[in-house]
Amino acid sequence: MQLSALLIPLLGLATIFHLQGEDSVETLPALEIRDRYLQPETRIALDTGISSILASDDWLRIGASDLAGALRRVPGVTISRYNVVGSYGGSDGGAVFIRGHGSARPGSDISILLDGIPRVVGVWSHPLLDTISIDTAASMHVHKSPQPVLLGNMAFGAVNILPNRQTPEDLRTGIRASWGRWDTHAISAQAGMASDQGDILFMASQRQSDGHRPNASGKTRALFLNAAYRVHPHLEARYLAHLSDSRADDPQPEGTSLPITERYDTSNAFQLIKVSAVDLPVRADFKAYVEQGKADWRQWHTPPPQPFPAQRLDTRTDSLNSGFHLNLSSSIDIPVQWIAGVHLDRIGGASTEDYAIAPDNRFDSVRMQTIAPFAHLSWQHELPGGSTIHSGGGLRYFHHDTFADETGAQLALAWDKQPVSVQFQYARSFNYPGAFVSVFGRRPAPWNVGDTWKDLEAEKVDAFELSFQWKASSRNQFIVSAFRHDASNALRIVSPPPLGYIRNIGSYTTEGIEASLRTRIAPALHTSLSATWMQSDTDIPNLPEWNLQASAVWTPHSLLEISVGYQHTSSQKVLNPRFGEKPVEVDGFHILDASIRLRLPESFARHAVIFANVENLTDAHYEYRPGYPMPRMAYSMGIELRW
Repeated sequence: MQLSALLIPLLGLATIFHLQGEDSVETLPALEIRDRYLQPETRIALDTGISSILASDDWLRIGASDLAGALRRVPGVTISRYNVVGSYGGSDGGAVFIRGHGSARPGSDISILLDGIPRVVGVWSHPLLDTISIDTAASMHVHKSPQPVLLGNMAFGAVNILPNRQTPEDLRTGIRASWGRWDTHAISAQAGMASDQGDILFMASQRQSDGHRPNASGKTRALFLNAAYRVHPHLEARYLAHLSDSRADDPQPEGTSLPITERYDTSNAFQLIKVSAVDLPVRADFKAYVEQGKADWRQWHTPPPQPFPAQRLDTRTDSLNSGFHLNLSSSIDIPVQWIAGVHLDRIGGASTEDYAIAPDNRFDSVRMQTIAPFAHLSWQHELPGGSTIHSGGGLRYFHHDTFADETGAQLALAWDKQPVSVQFQYARSFNYPGAFVSVFGRRPAPWNVGDTWKDLEAEKVDAFELSFQWKASSRNQFIVSAFRHDASNALRIVSPPPLGYIRNIGSYTTEGIEASLRTRIAPALHTSLSATWMQSDTDIPNLPEWNLQASAVWTPHSLLEISVGYQHTSSQKVLNPRFGEKPVEVDGFHILDASIRLRLPESFARHAVIFANVENLTDAHYEYRPGYPMPRMAYSMGIELRW
């Protein structure tokens, strides 16, 4: 996809929209003092449990370039990466883990969604972060607990991204550009318009870096369109398209030298049609989607198939996902609220292992389908003395075309008397084997297992959580929760051959306590603190015992903002068991970041801000993977203009 060629007409459209709408845009007042935090807001709800909400300003303040960078300050979330820009594959080189989930099997049990639609590379059943540009996101909803009813399969934890759209209140055109160390640069542009009849928004972005180490370069590019037309006062039709193209190199552990530079290339096209009935007693959303993607993993294969020597190996993947989601919900204020619907998803694709001097392995397309009706009810009752009892629960039935049917369930009970609320939640969630088990089962001997891969069962987790919230005001909030997840039937690689294959032999328990505090010390000073303690009865990768966060955002003047953020992650076991590797330990680390944003006079633009970010201010040495040191002190600076 020639995204750079498409960027030129997009910028032309932005100019046209700017000229057409210049007279109608009102003068923007000075930057008002409002709540600002580096850490996301924590929320508790009957249908979703405890979750974190990020607005776009949250990740712009810390200079995040991708989804992993945007989520690194969320309590209970751990990330991994190799490079400054670009995610190398969907595991060690670029991934997100939530409370120990996301690395327990080949693939992932963390669901990444765009407007509720799962985004995965269908063959390997895990997300690729470079196919989802954060420049196109308006906000993110990070679910810490399993979500079997509303989000379905693969949601032991989840990140639901709400796409950007043009509204009449937003400025219509804009550009944001930055440059930093190691020739790291980024540019994004947008153009849009909105009226009572509909709205349209175009966005384009590119990020690139030479990398902080040899062979650590990366590039990501994206195009985005979100357009809607109000067919009827109560009926809206929307079309969304997201195109991406990326590459990331593997610099290899320090001291390792290979004849080639291992590289991961991806391209992806996601399209969604959404029809919504709005402003009625019942809200209805019908979504139909299709996603086509390519991933080319260029690697050095050792040990190779006998009797061949070590050689280059390309794993080429073609993904094809499609489906429809129908969601219905009550939209009026009544004591009993309900959500219901049915989701159909077909996930899969084809893959080829292309050896340089050995026979290729071709795995023809396999697509697996689930049909899942669901319903959730919530009810509240006022008690004497001003307190309220809330209760809720739901079921989702999974009908799978290959594996056994399952039923997911959620149950919640809460007591609320302002400013205090207490909630208990239970969920039973399932995660089906993906198309990858068919690929593994059809590999050459001794890996070939015939059709016995069809006997595998869905992974299961029983999750319990007790939360306490004290909310003295909208600007002062304290939340603490205790959680326990009991997983069974977890898929594991049994190795070495001839036993090597994926089996339901894993079980583990994770538990922990998470606490967060947000407060406005003064009108111009906002602080946030969080601490997460987690442990497991087995060596679960990417589960640090302690994760600490602290931040302060100070606005000494209505045009100036200064922020500082601190993060500590204790030592943890890492390395994904998809390769049969034994987890090893990496040291804990402390990171200090700082940023500054200055509002410019309106002679530059209706909204003009210059900014500078410094990551790892103390030049600390740390790594997410053994032998993969992360960047030392990194800086960037840039400008954002909107009209």
